[in-house]
Amino acid sequence: MPSISPAVVERLAEYAAQWTGFAPGAIRREQIRRGAERLLGQGATPEQLLARAGAADPEIVGHFCDTISVGETYFFRNPEQFRFVAEEVVPALLRSRPPAIRCWSAGCATGEEAYSLAAAVLGALPPSNAPAVEVLGTDLLARNVEAARRARYEAWSIRPSAGPLPPSLLEPEGGGAFRTAPEIRAHTSFRRHNLLGPPPSTRAFDVVFCRNVLVYLSPSAAEAVCANLTAALAPGGVLVVGAIELDRPPPGTEPAGPPELGAFRLAAARPNVPARAEAAASGSPVVDAARHPVGVTRPAPVRPPGTALAVAEPVAVHLKAIDLIERGLRQAASGILAELCRTAPDYLPGLLEQALLWTHAGQPRRAADRMREILERTADLPAETPVVGPEKLPLAYYRASAEAYLRHGRPAPSPGGDFGPREAAGKGRP
Repeated sequence: MPSISPAVVERLAEYAAQWTGFAPGAIRREQIRRGAERLLGQGATPEQLLARAGAADPEIVGHFCDTISVGETYFFRNPEQFRFVAEEVVPALLRSRPPAIRCWSAGCATGEEAYSLAAAVLGALPPSNAPAVEVLGTDLLARNVEAARRARYEAWSIRPSAGPLPPSLLEPEGGGAFRTAPEIRAHTSFRRHNLLGPPPSTRAFDVVFCRNVLVYLSPSAAEAVCANLTAALAPGGVLVVGAIELDRPPPGTEPAGPPELGAFRLAAARPNVPARAEAAASGSPVVDAARHPVGVTRPAPVRPPGTALAVAEPVAVHLKAIDLIERGLRQAASGILAELCRTAPDYLPGLLEQALLWTHAGQPRRAADRMREILERTADLPAETPVVGPEKLPLAYYRASAEAYLRHGRPAPSPGGDFGPREAAGKGRP
């Protein structure tokens, strides 16, 4: 396998941050290195990679965006936000008798959120004289958009924490798979779009969901994205973000519920926001966040009293723990991982990371308990189920790691020959 220098990896990571708006700490250099080495194996040179990256070559941009992307999602994730839309937002809209209710799932990953939003809105409408419902899902990655359009999902997209799903949402398709029901798909469409660019439509949206995206972005990129999301709202429209992603309402909005709801309502009179333009169907161009008007002062999110840290986004919290481990701050990482495992017990990479940290700390019994928990939580799921974490590995990897640990006291190697999330064992971590 061709090797690549740390300096080239760092420069490519800088380009990836520019394209995506990701904060530097959210871009794993190991993933960049692997992606670059794959391209080197196809005949490229480091100089060619840097030149193409500097010119924003679409193929290179797409390759590295795909490498660093995260997409932890499932149907009706954080169900209280969908109940808010169904019980408060839709009835308020109906009183104005709109011809249509338009929603945008921004950063929709593989589509579960967009389909959930469609089901929530449709389920709240009266049986007759109901307005049309239009839900647009957008994502930076073409492969996510294609997956959303296929509308075929495995058991990992259905989590107990979401509660009972509407019976009209999914249809079994055999082999443990499901497909979104035709009546839900009929109201939902998908396209590629970069949130750093203008909103994807000149027509305003009544509801915009952009959850667990801002937590990955740099402060300037988060401000630009907030401005774009607000610009997309109709007067009185509602923006819903991750529970603690914003520490204050975006300009022109006010809280639409308690802080942990993450909902903000736009004033009836629109604020002075950037003009919107129709984005190209093939995906909006990347826009330099530094050139966007800055409307939200966004330091690190403030944790409301009683709100769990991990509610922000399991992968982002996991990345923070990994950063602490790599800096030798294992006790601080252990506290974050304990909270992550408590509040996101279905997040398998967090369970494994904590087990490995306990192993390094000389607590094999506690590590073994976590490994048994992994086996219990994966017992009824297909082995090929993809699990999103700092690296995307199949569920079979986590099961094999737990089984190997319980037999031999160490996890199994990953399919690529490395260990654990971020090569956790056998390569100096934890």
